[in-house]
Amino acid sequence: MGKCPRCKWTGSAKQFQRHFASKHFKSKKPVGKKKVFKTPGFAKKGRR
Repeated sequence: MGKCPRCKWTGSAKQFQRHFASKHFKSKKPVGKKKVFKTPGFAKKGRR
């Protein structure tokens, strides 16, 4: 399950990764993480 904290969007975890990356990733800077959100197709590789 995945709920978007920035909008009323719901879906699976994988879909949430794509949704958040495509819609909100620019407004939120990842802190202490590698630049995962800027890599296309990162959702397919899984989270590390």
